[in-house]
Amino acid sequence: DLAKKYDTGESNITPDALNKHTISWVNLLESQSKHDFTRLLEFCLEKKISPTIDAMIVDEGQDLNALQMEVIKMWGEDAKELYMASDIDQAIYVWQGADPKLILDLPTEKEIPLVQSYRCPKVITIAAKKLISRNTIRTGVDWQPTDYEGKIEHMLELPIQELSDAEKYGVPCYILSRNQYFIKSYVVPSLVEAGIPFSIYKGSYVI
Repeated sequence: DLAKKYDTGESNITPDALNKHTISWVNLLESQSKHDFTRLLEFCLEKKISPTIDAMIVDEGQDLNALQMEVIKMWGEDAKELYMASDIDQAIYVWQGADPKLILDLPTEKEIPLVQSYRCPKVITIAAKKLISRNTIRTGVDWQPTDYEGKIEHMLELPIQELSDAEKYGVPCYILSRNQYFIKSYVVPSLVEAGIPFSIYKGSYVI
């Protein structure tokens, strides 16, 4: 698959470069007698290591890869109950080997559709549904928005005046970004120039 993506221009990583990196990584781990997360999962399957549990709860099932799913299945066999929450429309780890189709092929005794969103307002929901309608493997769950109307604004620059007023009156504001490049190259310089104090959060950490 990687070779095909490289040939079509979808990836700039050559299969040879990836193979060399993998070999170097494995050799490094072995030289230090350490294991990464993938190797720990493989070890669980090889030695059939499974926890003694009554109930097992798995969240974000759509982001599981084949190896992780095999571990989940093995552990689930020893559990009295297994619950899994997943949403095909939120699959964002395909680049890491996740395969949403694994969820669709998973045998279940009972499925409970969660049709009410407690986060997305109406306008956001309409825009989101137009986007996710392109997903060809959707399960067809039609979820409903909150009662709040909401709004979408397309801005070419940060609303500095609004942010400045919010800071003045102690109103917290958050700027979400899909990557650090946008934050560091545009947001930070703009806020510094305007004299607006801020903190950068990455996960649960403050940068």
